[in-house]
Amino acid sequence: MDEWLHPQLKLQKNFYMNATCADPSRIDESSVARMDALTQAMPAGMKLMLFAFDWHRDTQGNILKQHSIFHISNQYAATIAQRMPERYEWVASIHPFRPDAVDALDHAYALGAKAIKWLPSGMGIDPASAKCDAFYKKVAQLGMPIISHTGQESAVPGGEQAFGNPLRMRRALDHGATVVLAHCASDGMDQDLDHGGRQVRSFELFKRLMDTPDYQPLLYGDISATTLINHAWVLPELIQRQDWHTRLIHGSDYPLPGIMPLTNVNTLVAHGWLDETHKPFLMALKNHHPLLYDFALKRLIAIHGQSFSTAVFETRHIFERA
Repeated sequence: MDEWLHPQLKLQKNFYMNATCADPSRIDESSVARMDALTQAMPAGMKLMLFAFDWHRDTQGNILKQHSIFHISNQYAATIAQRMPERYEWVASIHPFRPDAVDALDHAYALGAKAIKWLPSGMGIDPASAKCDAFYKKVAQLGMPIISHTGQESAVPGGEQAFGNPLRMRRALDHGATVVLAHCASDGMDQDLDHGGRQVRSFELFKRLMDTPDYQPLLYGDISATTLINHAWVLPELIQRQDWHTRLIHGSDYPLPGIMPLTNVNTLVAHGWLDETHKPFLMALKNHHPLLYDFALKRLIAIHGQSFSTAVFETRHIFERA
């Protein structure tokens, strides 16, 4: 991401650095310091979940560093979270093809991990593979949700985009695992595996899973990124479907809310989804506190007299252990 041989990646990294106010000479430390400041400015009781990020791996579980845009170890994520337990929890990232995947899951659980994070395309994970079965059985036993990206992936390029098809997470659900479909599959197209493989919007497949009665006790959708310019078209239906709201989860997708061009308040106002009187407040907040901006924007959007219910923002019970 530092080489002009890969100009798109270099530009993306520059955006991420700007969004996190990172110092190029000490990227990790300055990014964490900025995040600490943002969380401490939020009301008491609010917590962030910090995601680890496993390597891209082959079908045997071997690390492929040349295909890995970045890596955040479980130990590092746990260490950062444990410095401020009143503000942070952490989410492990474990590739299910790893030979030690089940043991790593037990270890992460013992260290307090609240869930598992996957980016199937970026990590080389086919969620529909039988290689995942032992992992699915174990996460179901432990009660740890899998938060898996669905739909097109733009922030971390490369890999097999088809692995983000929401229908490929059925195998996890059929094993009794709790699944959070990140971004509600709100961008891109996928094959409709139920109807001959025709291309449909990924969001249509998300809706099909959400409306499958057998999956309703286990399945959630994460609304992070849904206010971004290439995702926001799903907002009317997400808000209208009040019956989903106990299974929709607010997430920030930080640091993306800090990248100024990715959300456009003017467009939301023009659609009639946002009262223009909120614009000065939101624009000031966007420059000052991107996490609070993202939260406030989602709370203030109203379409045909309806908004996201408070249940969407009360997510702790989903990740607390029995």
